[in-house]
Amino acid sequence: MVLVARAVDGDTIEVERAGSTVAVRLIGIDTPETVHPSEPVECYGRAASHFTTESLEGRRVGLRFDEEHFDQYERLLAYVFIDGALFNHTLVARGYAEVSTYYPNKRYEDRLLAAEAAARRAARGMWGACPAAGSTVAGAATGDPAGKDAGSGADCDPNYSGTCVPLYPPDVDCTEVSGTNFASTGSDPHGFDGDADGVACE
Repeated sequence: MVLVARAVDGDTIEVERAGSTVAVRLIGIDTPETVHPSEPVECYGRAASHFTTESLEGRRVGLRFDEEHFDQYERLLAYVFIDGALFNHTLVARGYAEVSTYYPNKRYEDRLLAAEAAARRAARGMWGACPAAGSTVAGAATGDPAGKDAGSGADCDPNYSGTCVPLYPPDVDCTEVSGTNFASTGSDPHGFDGDADGVACE
């Protein structure tokens, strides 16, 4: 078991191992980009990064390896287990990641592919929130207000229309979004529509 010191993004963490901090890349999956130096933030990337942070930081996890132990960036390649559950699988099953197999590392490939197929069918996570998985969000990385006002950016919560509400989690309140009296069209995860009349932040 190792202690997770930090989540770098959705699919990369840093752990304390043998007295050193080691970067670990989760095998077999790929979450939308958030920290690449030359690429913009991708749809659902912040949500995936937040989920990994909340799930793993400060927790002890188990690491299981495949055929290769390191990638080209000298990150340790591992399947991460927390409370007995394969976290790589959890990310895929909840729509935070898609399967990305780099042979010969394919120990859980069939299990991950089945989870991705189910997440796609149910439109979970990025499969429901993003126009196309892995697409970048116009305005989200650049701060372009046009994308924000339109409420159609892929980093906008699909439960609302008329303005861009940040993806849940984390929770925000009406003072943290631009616009009032916009439509609540789904499950209202932020609780903006207290009287359930379909109008949020009245």
